[in-house]
Amino acid sequence: MSGPESALLVQGICIERCVAEAGALQRRLRDTRPAWLLVGRGLDDAAAAALVRAGRAVHPDLHVCLLGASEDVTCYHRWARRGCSLYLADSAGADCVAFALTAVIDHDVVIIDRAFRPQPTEVSLQEPPRITTRERDVLQLVVHGLRTKEIASRLHVSENTVESHLRSLFAKLQVSTRAEAVHKAIRSGTI
Repeated sequence: MSGPESALLVQGICIERCVAEAGALQRRLRDTRPAWLLVGRGLDDAAAAALVRAGRAVHPDLHVCLLGASEDVTCYHRWARRGCSLYLADSAGADCVAFALTAVIDHDVVIIDRAFRPQPTEVSLQEPPRITTRERDVLQLVVHGLRTKEIASRLHVSENTVESHLRSLFAKLQVSTRAEAVHKAIRSGTI
């Protein structure tokens, strides 16, 4: 488990190391009720996903930060669908991580380190699709991995309204799935 020797205080945020075992993590989360779970490099994707599920079983509002290898440009797409709020290169310093953790909470945004943005492969003369503010709200919640019912609850609208916004987004982005919408919106700079 962790101890005082493994804690790091950065910009008023206490970061503690915890054993990468689901039961130990759940016990620690019950004791401390943190806002964040930081998943570092060294775990395979399935083990990291299992830890996040275990953490959210105890603390459903737990925000997730993944520190990943900067050469893995596709990994953040999987983690965006899993509701990861912050995805940084594992080379990010403690001050950068602390600043980003605070920014996500303060501004209710998802942050993806630019190291993971796909590099442009071709120049597009097309303008990015124009989406409404509400469509952008829906898309941001889709990026967080929320389902239609959860999005409707968050935005205080009906599930039919959310589905209508999604159909409009799919048409504007010329996609047929939520994953494609997220991918295309990120690539086009729409979100």
